[in-house]
Amino acid sequence: MQEFDLARGVTLIGRSVECHVTIEDALVSRRHARIVIDENTCTVEDLASRNGVHLNNQPLRGKAVLHDGDRLRIGTQSMVFCHIEPEAHGLTRTTGVLRICANCRRPYPREMLACPVCEGTEQIDDTLSSGALADRQAWVLQLLIEALEKSLALGRGEDSERLLERATRQFNDMIRAADSVTRSQVEALAILVLRWALTHNEPRWGEWLLDAYGQLAQPPSAQVLNGVLTLLRRFPQAMGRALAQLVCRLEDAAMRDATPESSTGLDRLRTLSAQWSPDPTSH
Repeated sequence: MQEFDLARGVTLIGRSVECHVTIEDALVSRRHARIVIDENTCTVEDLASRNGVHLNNQPLRGKAVLHDGDRLRIGTQSMVFCHIEPEAHGLTRTTGVLRICANCRRPYPREMLACPVCEGTEQIDDTLSSGALADRQAWVLQLLIEALEKSLALGRGEDSERLLERATRQFNDMIRAADSVTRSQVEALAILVLRWALTHNEPRWGEWLLDAYGQLAQPPSAQVLNGVLTLLRRFPQAMGRALAQLVCRLEDAAMRDATPESSTGLDRLRTLSAQWSPDPTSH
């Protein structure tokens, strides 16, 4: 977590080293946004960037006045604007107070009564400077998933691959740390991973996907399984081995804690694995 003191006048934000605040992010333009502070107001302006600026989860149109607690998103980076009284300068302070929506896991200012994205009212309080690390990690994963989805839709291959690596690495780190990953995040990331694997014929991402479900001890959804089936047809050896390993891990998990939903999913995977089991006599 970083804090930037904004001086009176113009502050440029972008990927270029010539900017006052440089953000190394593939989705950030060289000169992305401008913040201007005068005696009475602070404004933010999008400088015709490729991916735009979001203010409190809404696309910024032109120029807007910033208020204490407002949240900016530039690329995959989120920032909270805080107004600090002159006499308080130098004192220990937080960088902002957010609520994390318990429904969609998006952050938003505590002052708002409901999530501006899904209108949910159940929240998890999180203070950015001292809140729960797990919630911040979930927030980062959500931002990476959204950035990856947009990059893939725009056909930006190199940017997409970098974001894919970052998102899957973030996911792995969270699983190793036993942090909670929501079902919606798992599904969204799985579909994006499959899209990349199918478009670029890269079975390693299909193998990563099945390993991820093994770590979570849960079967893939029907939609994800359809994509896995396509990869099985293209890469029967590699994907068949990965599928067999997933079945073994889910069977071990089912012995400890089986549910009707997991049992149905496991039966489906057993049938599929039997059809695509690698031939031990093949080389």
